[in-house]
Amino acid sequence: MVVNKHISYGRKILFFFALLTFYACSSGENGLLELALDKSGENTELEVVLDHYKDDLKKLEAARFLICNMIGKQVLDSNSVKGNQVYFDAFANYRETYGSFLYDIQYAIYDSINKSYSHIKVNPRFLFDLKELSSDYLIHHIDQCFQNKERFPWCKNMDWATFLNYLLPYTTDNCHWEHAWSYFDRKYASLRDSMYTCSYEEIGKAISDEVEQGFLNEWIIFTGKYQGLRPMTFQNIVATQIGTCLEKSTYKIAALRANGIPAVLNMVPCWGNSQYPHSWVEIIGSKQSGSIYDNTQRPFLTKEDIKIDGMFWRDVYQPKIDLLPSAITVQYCRTAPKVYRYNYRIQLHSLAILSKEEIPALFKNPGLEDITDQYVVCKDIEVPLWKEKHPKEYVYLCCYDVIGWNPVCWSRAEGTKAYFPKMGVNMLYLPAYYNNGSIQPAGDAFILTSEGNLRKLLPGFERMESSATFYSKVPYRMNTALQAAGTIGTRFYVCNFRIHNHTRGKEHRPFTYEGGKQVWY
Repeated sequence: MVVNKHISYGRKILFFFALLTFYACSSGENGLLELALDKSGENTELEVVLDHYKDDLKKLEAARFLICNMIGKQVLDSNSVKGNQVYFDAFANYRETYGSFLYDIQYAIYDSINKSYSHIKVNPRFLFDLKELSSDYLIHHIDQCFQNKERFPWCKNMDWATFLNYLLPYTTDNCHWEHAWSYFDRKYASLRDSMYTCSYEEIGKAISDEVEQGFLNEWIIFTGKYQGLRPMTFQNIVATQIGTCLEKSTYKIAALRANGIPAVLNMVPCWGNSQYPHSWVEIIGSKQSGSIYDNTQRPFLTKEDIKIDGMFWRDVYQPKIDLLPSAITVQYCRTAPKVYRYNYRIQLHSLAILSKEEIPALFKNPGLEDITDQYVVCKDIEVPLWKEKHPKEYVYLCCYDVIGWNPVCWSRAEGTKAYFPKMGVNMLYLPAYYNNGSIQPAGDAFILTSEGNLRKLLPGFERMESSATFYSKVPYRMNTALQAAGTIGTRFYVCNFRIHNHTRGKEHRPFTYEGGKQVWY
């Protein structure tokens, strides 16, 4: 029964986006507005907003923009994840009492709660904004944005397109809170007032730096050993200021927009030589330093070397290590196959709009925009496929990490080839189909060279080797190699047996609790 519901929901989504394509192509914005109002169901609040601004053309245009592009936007139902609230209450209480999380205390907090609440399971549910948002909230939000545009000197010369696309949106990646604007307006009032004559890029950097200093960017709790606490409500992100780079970016964008700084979410779907995606914030209008990234290894020297946020494992200078064998590869930085932007405005040529078949989660966002050429040296390539007829309409290029192959871009298969624009160079790719959540190879894996050539990785069956030597499973990260080099000459003392009834120096020895008694080792 659950499977049938899931299939039914998937079909509804596909039908929904098919309608969206029809309305957008046939009637433009008026068609999108008609569809949005139709999908709002019994919620007449959106019509109240439009009627409220009928005599104010600029605000009416802003309201139409928000409603037209609200199609598909959702928010997490806090009741569906309230079982996890005990964790966030504990994190929030610690931050309120002691400030920043120090000495990895977040793991101790999680473990102590998990002992009593490990049985709790949640089933996150999302609610559609078209059906949930009130007219009071939207009217207040629109009025506040227009007031900020007049109130802050750095907003007065902002062009209308920037205002609509990057300052007006109330949500980022389906995460918002009705009190966010007023919260961040108060939080950064003194900082903002102290920089009143500065540009919005300078003020935006100051707010961003303050967020970076106070927000704990934590992967292990939310994606590694400890899982089940995501997705998070915006209220919990604000209260705890802990999360992955996505939660931190969502928090930062709301803080920036509330203070008149146009900002947007960018992301790398999968690093070429490391696991997990990465998200960061771009302040619109800020100048990018130096040349774009060619996906080659180089040491960090200055901030100018950071072409993509998070590309270096450590933003500090790391000298070359001469002690390592030449056969061991050492890497300074991550490589990026693709860079995408999460727009509030619906992108009518996105895969979420075009596809009538199941697609990877990455491409279900109808606001996804490919901006790879703004950050990475890339090439337009034609990729050979094994077959002329295909089980799926779309084929993907995938990158590999410890979890498996991850789709990073898409194309329509055309006979025995597929065309992929703006692909990051010096990367390993695998052409593949996406079927029921699994990746099925559609062609030979290849490395895209700096010159734009495809160097296939083919098995050499004609030459058999009796053995092979591997010096490491994956290349060393430079910061890890430096730590390893620092242990040379170190002498370690260990004890693998229990010392009974021995008290001298026991305060320095590890212990466990067995049967309610403290047992020393």
